[in-house]
Amino acid sequence: MTALRVGLLGLALLALAEPVGAQIHTPQGHTGHGGTARSDMARAREALYRDNGGQTLGGARLDLAEGGDGVQGGDWRLEGSAWTGGDISRVRVGVRAAGSGGSADTAEVEVSYVRAFDPWWNLQVGLGKDFGGDGPAYLSAGVEGLAPYWVHTSAELRVDERGHLGARFEAASDQRLTRRLILQPRVEAGLRLDGGIEAEEAEAGLRLRYEIRPEFAPYVGWVWSHHAGEAPGESARSGSGLVAGLTAWF
Repeated sequence: MTALRVGLLGLALLALAEPVGAQIHTPQGHTGHGGTARSDMARAREALYRDNGGQTLGGARLDLAEGGDGVQGGDWRLEGSAWTGGDISRVRVGVRAAGSGGSADTAEVEVSYVRAFDPWWNLQVGLGKDFGGDGPAYLSAGVEGLAPYWVHTSAELRVDERGHLGARFEAASDQRLTRRLILQPRVEAGLRLDGGIEAEEAEAGLRLRYEIRPEFAPYVGWVWSHHAGEAPGESARSGSGLVAGLTAWF
């Protein structure tokens, strides 16, 4: 009798079950439904990409705005940049200027296309010119990124319209002493590569800044700098001194 009861129960379950091959219906418009319109899926993918790193953003940064005895060849100096783009590729305009009083002896502007090829490194190509002097226009190509031990690094090659080849290198590292007090060692160098390697300019310094806010920080520092003679027979200049200034980003 037990076997008979089990058999009857099995037949009843099979009768109640949906026939094999019957379609299981899902609500229309569900993202997993095969009937969803292609245009709806395309819009959904576009929104997902935009909300997870595909936005077009922009910003500006003032890396150095300083004056003092340590500014070689003048009494003030500015370095900064502005950019627009996304996480992968950006267009950036960089500015470097220095001078005395209200006049700029150098005012270099460089427009670059920057593209990430690694989570930590970017490739950059650009076009620049010094509008404050008689410097020629130049093309540049290089890399920038975060080296081991959190060293912010930039290296590029330049060739100007006169055919001269040069290179530029910068490195800086933020050493946080307290939550707001940060010591930054910084070095940079410009090289001439025509017929050999010659230091056109070099600088090494220590700057101690206090972050009133993360985007605004005054600082004081000590800087040593060296500039080779620009004209034949002109002697090189070297010196050191104190500087004071601020950094900011927007």
